[in-house]
Amino acid sequence: YRLVEPVHGDTVADLLRYVRFEPEALRAAYREKIAAAALEPGLRTAWLAELEAGLDGYTYLEP
Repeated sequence: YRLVEPVHGDTVADLLRYVRFEPEALRAAYREKIAAAALEPGLRTAWLAELEAGLDGYTYLEP
């Protein structure tokens, strides 16, 4: 099979809202925990970027 015209679905953040979780609250809590942790600045930045990519990513296959 070959995907010719993929259909864009919902983001992970959208799905969290469907089940009454607030992505912004999760982001804020995660930022607090990372800020309080004894991590190198580069690692903090990488972990925050990973969170953002996860929440903004699609639940479907991405091309």
